[in-house]
Amino acid sequence: MSDKLFQIFVDKVTEHEDGSATYSFDLNNAALQSMAMYGLDIILRCAAYGVDIQDALDNISTLGGKDKSDE
Repeated sequence: MSDKLFQIFVDKVTEHEDGSATYSFDLNNAALQSMAMYGLDIILRCAAYGVDIQDALDNISTLGGKDKSDE
């Protein structure tokens, strides 16, 4: 497995009676380092702007539905 490739594999899926599931992932070093870097980046940006991290993450889903003509 090359450390230059960003690779994330689903290792295990456990389904629960309520319809939810628990996932386990296997990441190579490049993916692990990138995720740590991006996680730290969003935490620092939220702190700098006084935004709750959960609010920032929830807001990402609204960006996907944004119409290009709105820009």
